[in-house]
Amino acid sequence: MNAYFEELDDFYKNRVPDHWNLSLEKQAETARQDGEEAQRLLEEMTEVRATIDIIVQDGQDEKSSHYHLNIDAGRMHAGQEGLRSPFLTLCHDRESFEVLREESGDSILGFLGALAGQQDDLQLTPGRIRNLSGINGTLSFQLTGEKPMTLEARFGDTESEEQTRCFVRLSRETFQDLKTGAIAPQDVFLNGLVEIEGDMQMAMQIALAAVAPS
Repeated sequence: MNAYFEELDDFYKNRVPDHWNLSLEKQAETARQDGEEAQRLLEEMTEVRATIDIIVQDGQDEKSSHYHLNIDAGRMHAGQEGLRSPFLTLCHDRESFEVLREESGDSILGFLGALAGQQDDLQLTPGRIRNLSGINGTLSFQLTGEKPMTLEARFGDTESEEQTRCFVRLSRETFQDLKTGAIAPQDVFLNGLVEIEGDMQMAMQIALAAVAPS
């Protein structure tokens, strides 16, 4: 196995699940300190039972690597197969991997939160999963600039051959500003810092689902 595939395996089999589970532990600590509302969110997070699939396409030989991230009682582990039908499938190519790794900070769903201006990790609850599952379609999320990245998000029962419903394009600098809270999502739209092609309602649904109460 070459260095690229070792890094790919480490990212999806170790770093992403470890980061996810650490976020759950942080919420448990917050619940011990901050009381009822934080405890309610923790309980909802630990009710999550879901699967996220990852498909990484290797442009050199057109092969693809598949990863199944299973979530049980709120904790994530990488499995040989998905324990459930995925509510979300994320796809990217080899060239996008390095940028994704840099931008995600091991939080593989960070781009969803960033679209909604969330500075923290996206916290999945059963209600948010239902909202995201109900979208049904494919969104192409693209960072532009010197080192571009494309991440395809397939929601619901979308088949791989289905046409992409929506393209969201913004610069890495704008994406960083969204993640850090330096700019609000509405200002990104008002200032023309994001380009949305296709079904704009889909992009809005995803952003709202990411922050909607469970």
